[in-house]
Amino acid sequence: MKLLRWLKMWFDSLRCNAAEKKNIQMKLPEINIEDFNITRENEGYSAKLYKCTAGKLTIGWGHNIEDKGISIDEAELMFKNDIYDAIHDLAKIFPDIYKMEKNVRIVLVDMMFNLGYNKFSGFKKFIEAIKNGDKETAKKEMVDSAYYKQVGKRGQKLLELLN
Repeated sequence: MKLLRWLKMWFDSLRCNAAEKKNIQMKLPEINIEDFNITRENEGYSAKLYKCTAGKLTIGWGHNIEDKGISIDEAELMFKNDIYDAIHDLAKIFPDIYKMEKNVRIVLVDMMFNLGYNKFSGFKKFIEAIKNGDKETAKKEMVDSAYYKQVGKRGQKLLELLN
């Protein structure tokens, strides 16, 4: 009977907002996620979005992202991982990325995050100007790019950081 009550609370918690969910989770007994490996095996893992048999966009081990979305904690974890990926990619171009001025580093990470390695590495004159510590030329190259025109306020914010 306790298990049925616990399961009902758990299923109800899935329909709650984040604050309610946290409150309910505090009342739930700890679970050993390894107990549910059969569910992992049944679902199978996918690092990319796919349509499940019900036609819903799904990711991971059967996470119905279309109906459930993601939590702020999941979004924060993905964001942090994406920032680390951007820094890792930048280190290929700027081995001294950690020694650069903080604002320059923020601009570079934001651009890499937004553009990805292949597009960012195409900004040859901008990259060369940054390597030479020539922020004025870097700003000119940024403003003269299609990227700057496409990103609107984002580009203006980045330009201000390079001052």
